Amino acid sequence: MTGSPTITIFLATSGGLFRYQAGTLALLGGESEPITALGALPGGRVVAATRGGKLLRAEPDGSVTLLAHSPVDEPLVSFLGLPHAGRGTLLLAATSRGRLLESADLGESFRPAVAPTLARPAPLRVVGVPGRPRSALLLAESGGGWFAPELPGRFEPWFDGDDAPILQAVSHPLESEVWLARTRDSVLRSTDGARSFRPVSGWPPGLRPRLLEFCGGPTPRAFAIAWPPSDPPDPSDPSPLWQSRDAGLSFHPVLSRVIDPPRDPSGELTSIATYRDLRDRVVEFVLLATDRGELLEWTATDRPATLVAGDLPPIDSIVAVPARSAVDPSTSGVYLLP
Repeated sequence: MTGSPTITIFLATSGGLFRYQAGTLALLGGESEPITALGALPGGRVVAATRGGKLLRAEPDGSVTLLAHSPVDEPLVSFLGLPHAGRGTLLLAATSRGRLLESADLGESFRPAVAPTLARPAPLRVVGVPGRPRSALLLAESGGGWFAPELPGRFEPWFDGDDAPILQAVSHPLESEVWLARTRDSVLRSTDGARSFRPVSGWPPGLRPRLLEFCGGPTPRAFAIAWPPSDPPDPSDPSPLWQSRDAGLSFHPVLSRVIDPPRDPSGELTSIATYRDLRDRVVEFVLLATDRGELLEWTATDRPATLVAGDLPPIDSIVAVPARSAVDPSTSGVYLLP
């Protein structure tokens, strides 16, 4: 299996931004620099930032635009692209020290955005709200969350979470009232549109969640990646990947032998994304990335297929977008995989 030719996968690694499509892997830019933020824009574009302040935008035709450097002297750590009434796309960018920027020209230039003042500098995560295309949430690792009902505009207090900061929040793709969130030590669930959260029943005590993801489809599933144990698990032990088939009411582990057969199980899962092949909308594909530079594709019914077998630097995050055309074989840094 080489991945669907109708999907382009962008990979943020510790050594640059890569693109994978239909068996071809290409280095797009940011060589030797970690990618600190990766986000999808409307229209199939993707924007990325490096630790050194470079900004890259991948275009639908496969070309890459090197944008101006970041206007701030701190890493950008999250992006969110939103429809901008009458003006195309509004791009929000949050920094590692709690600043918020906005761009009305797809990252060509930025200006400060109206954002809450944090009690102490901390990374911000900017999150979209399904069904409300010009709304956004801000989550601070130091605690607290804010909501903007209409952007550009002002963020209002959403919750105060100093004791257990919400580090990530994701919404059900079909039921706008159902949300999942993670703190440092637990997974939470909301059934009132993220106004209140309760711990998920059955999440093991002491198991620290690392990432959450909802995938779409007729029967949406939720996934959680946990921080791995200090010792490599046995094949019959739970892997760091957990899944829910009841909209996050309960999670169940995927066994290590399913996710990591028969390879060295000592590595960590670092990112997850989901997509549907545009030619066959029935099958849901799950993409898994590791700190060994591997990219796996899984349907949750068979063992994962290896798309990239450790040919990359450690992968931090993944974005999958519909492919507008075949990749340009003239792109520098192309790797042809078996």
